[in-house]
Amino acid sequence: MQRVSSTHPVIFKVGFSQTTQAINSGKLVANSLNINSTPDTSLTNHINIIYYTVSDSAGNILHNVYQTSGDTAFGRYTDNLHPGKYTVAISAGTNIGVSGGATGLLNDAFIYGPGGVNSSQGFVSDVFFKRISVTVGNSTVTTSVALNRLTSRLIVNINDAIPVNSNYATITISNVASRYYVGNDRIINVNGGGNNGGTYNYAIPASAAGTLNYRIVTNFMYLADFDVGIEIGQTTNQTTTVYGSKTVPAVTAAPNKITLLSGNLFGGTGTTSTSGFQVATDTSWNTPIVKTF
Repeated sequence: MQRVSSTHPVIFKVGFSQTTQAINSGKLVANSLNINSTPDTSLTNHINIIYYTVSDSAGNILHNVYQTSGDTAFGRYTDNLHPGKYTVAISAGTNIGVSGGATGLLNDAFIYGPGGVNSSQGFVSDVFFKRISVTVGNSTVTTSVALNRLTSRLIVNINDAIPVNSNYATITISNVASRYYVGNDRIINVNGGGNNGGTYNYAIPASAAGTLNYRIVTNFMYLADFDVGIEIGQTTNQTTTVYGSKTVPAVTAAPNKITLLSGNLFGGTGTTSTSGFQVATDTSWNTPIVKTF
């Protein structure tokens, strides 16, 4: 008598739904996926971990497994599931984690950033996500999954010249998300509402002295409109001297888009005649590239 398996393979192939660009790289990578004997570089150039959170039709989590960029199958995951309907949440990024929550239900599972489960700091690198429904019958199921970017990018452009001896910059975003719930797309800051922000510190090299249009870049997950604090100065073991600081109020953002703040910080004219910061949105992250994989 032929033996019939009660479970069937479900294969997920993961790629990007749009062009991605790393913060410190000018290299653009289109959505693509090649299954090789080594990890897929179209993924590993931008992310180092992928989580697959699988739940049954009642929302109970069956698996919460992950791959790292060192795995040869990175971007391809095979599960064995009984016939039925399932929800699969795929989360990817750099140094992120996915908690199953206290109840074991998909709606209580969430993505968190490098600071840990209870950190209010938020996300400083790209985070991608997709939730799909899968129906398993009596044969193998193969599904290609295009991940969407959840994070936003903030670029601060300092129009006037960077003062000599400047060696640090601090960007403060007054309201950022630190958890993204994979079952229902809810986003929160772990410390609740109010002024729960992220502070991002950058070293300014000596070679930047006198530079016009100096840019500072960070990623974050948009929660609500926020204030941006900008500070540049010199710090030593004994003292900190602030050369310029400014707060830009009521800034908005959106997932997969760039918010550009541009203005003078030190009272100079730079390349513009205005002393205030201008706010613009750059949608270049969100330009689709049609490429099959």
